[in-house]
Amino acid sequence: EAYNIEAEYGRKLDAYDETIVLDGQEVVVNILRVGRLGMFFQTKDERQTGYYDNELGSWEELPGSYRIQVRDGIRMAQKLAPMDIMMLPVVYRGDAS
Repeated sequence: EAYNIEAEYGRKLDAYDETIVLDGQEVVVNILRVGRLGMFFQTKDERQTGYYDNELGSWEELPGSYRIQVRDGIRMAQKLAPMDIMMLPVVYRGDAS
């Protein structure tokens, strides 16, 4: 059963509101968690989109080209849109060997 729980967590798509610090300011954003692959944020006005960098321990901004993908992912997680493929960055800084 532990295996099934872990497998489910690894592929789960969640979205929720959270207050994070961006440029020294507290901002309420939408958070998108994509299994164990990554956490992304988008401001309520959709002007800023980014991801959580585990190594830096901070939220980092993504290029505007990811805005629609993160927005659509949030909508999918909220069950407001059908599941579809998302093109999101996966940041990995470890040794590949």
